[in-house]
Amino acid sequence: MPCQDLSFVGSPRGKRMVKNLRDLKHTSVAIKGGGEVIILDTGAIIDAEAEAMLQALHSRSTGGLRSHLEVLAEKGADNFMEKFYVGYGHHSIGDCGDTTIFIEGVSLPAVKAVQDNPLFRGQESSTRYLDFSRQPFIDPTGTDAGRRLLERQRQFYIDAQEPTREWLKQLHPNALGEKESVYR
Repeated sequence: MPCQDLSFVGSPRGKRMVKNLRDLKHTSVAIKGGGEVIILDTGAIIDAEAEAMLQALHSRSTGGLRSHLEVLAEKGADNFMEKFYVGYGHHSIGDCGDTTIFIEGVSLPAVKAVQDNPLFRGQESSTRYLDFSRQPFIDPTGTDAGRRLLERQRQFYIDAQEPTREWLKQLHPNALGEKESVYR
C-alpha cells in the first residue's frame, strides 16, 4: 500500500522541532476502494484536549481530518472543549487520546472490526450528526444486484427516520426542559 506524506506546509524532512500545526507530518495509507487511514502526528503541540477535539469533530462531520486540523489551527481547542465537553456533557470526548488513527471511507463492517479490538477507544461517525442517507455505500460485490440491495436498505433507513423519532419522543419525553437541539 502506498503511503503519502500529508504535511500542510513544506517543512524539511528530519526536523522534529515543529512550532506550527501546519508543519506536522501525518501519515496516510490509501485503502483499496477509496478509504484512507490517517495516523496523526501530534508533534508535541497537539495536546490531549486538541486531539479529543479532532476526534469529536471527525465523528460529527464528513469534512475529513484535514479540514478539522485547519479548524484547530485557526481556532484552537479551548473554546471547543469548554462548550462541548463541559457545557453539553459529551463525556465520550474525554475518552479520546493516546494514539489516534482516523479511518475514512470504509464500510461499517470494517469499522466494527476495528472497534471489536480490545485496545480500541474512540468514536465512529455519529448517526446523530451525520445524514447517512447521503453517504456513499461501499458495495463489495460491485454488481447491480448489490447496488439495488444497498439502495433498498438506504430507502428503509430514510423511511424509518420520522416514525422512529416520534416513537422515541413518546418513550422519552423532554421532561427536563432541555433545549430542543440538545434533546434531539
